Amino acid sequence: MASELMDEFIFDARDHLTTAGTQLLELEKRPDSLEDLNALLGTLHTIKGNSGFVNLRNLYSMLHGAENLLQTVREAPGHVCPPAIINQLFQVLDAVEAILSRLEAGEDEDVDWLPALNQAIAEAEASLSRPDGAEPPQDPGPPEPAAPEPGPEPEPEPAPQPAEAAGAGGAMVVVLGDGKLAAEGQGYLSYLGSGKGYLVLDANGLGSLGFDEIRLIRELVFIDDERFALILDRDRQPDFWRVLVLWSLENKIRAFPDLAGAKAGLGF
Repeated sequence: MASELMDEFIFDARDHLTTAGTQLLELEKRPDSLEDLNALLGTLHTIKGNSGFVNLRNLYSMLHGAENLLQTVREAPGHVCPPAIINQLFQVLDAVEAILSRLEAGEDEDVDWLPALNQAIAEAEASLSRPDGAEPPQDPGPPEPAAPEPGPEPEPEPAPQPAEAAGAGGAMVVVLGDGKLAAEGQGYLSYLGSGKGYLVLDANGLGSLGFDEIRLIRELVFIDDERFALILDRDRQPDFWRVLVLWSLENKIRAFPDLAGAKAGLGF
C-alpha cells in the first residue's frame, strides 16, 4: 500500500509540476500579476500538502519556504516578483523534479544542493521583508587592496564559427558534453541571434542538464525556433525530455534523433 501511495503521489506531483512550470513562465512575463502569483502559490501548496501525507520532509520544507517567499512578495508594495526571485523559483521546480526522479528510482529525497537552495530562499525572503530591501549591516572586513593600473584592453573572444562537422555552410553543430552548454552558451545565443545560420545541439551524450543550461535552451528557442534544434533520443533520455516538458518546451523545440534528421527537418 505504501508503494502504491508513493506511486500515486509521484504521478500527481508531476502533473502539478507541469502546471507550476507554466504558471511561473506566465509570472515571469507579468511579474506584478497577482492572478499568476496566486495560481503558482496554490499549485505549490498542493504539492507541499501531498508531500506531507507521504512523509517527504525535505520536499515539504523546501516548498514551505517557497510558499513563504511568494507570500512575502504578495504582501510587498506593488507585489512585483523580481527576476532574482523568479530564478530561485525555477530552481525550486528543478529541485522538485530532481526529488521525484530519485523517488522513481527507489532512492531517498536527499538532493545534495537542497540545503543551499533552502538557505537562498530564506535569505531572499528576509531581504524582501526589510524596508526598501536594505541589507543588514555587515563587518566591512579588511580594506580592499589598491586596484592595479589598467592595462591594454583584452582582445574580444572570437565568435563561434560554423562547425565543419555539419558538412554544410551556415550551420553550427555542437556535440554537447556536461558543462559545455553552460560554458559556451552565450556564444551560441550570439550566433543564432546574428541570423548567420542554423544551430544544432547534439544532446545525446549529456549526463546532466543544469538550471542555467535549460534557460539557455529556452532562450535559443525564443530567438528562432526555425533555425534551432536538438539532437535528442527521447527513449534513452526520458528524464531530459521531462525537464523540457516541465518548461513547456516540448511543443516548441525541434528535436531529432540524429544529425541526418536535423538536417532534413531544418533544411540545411
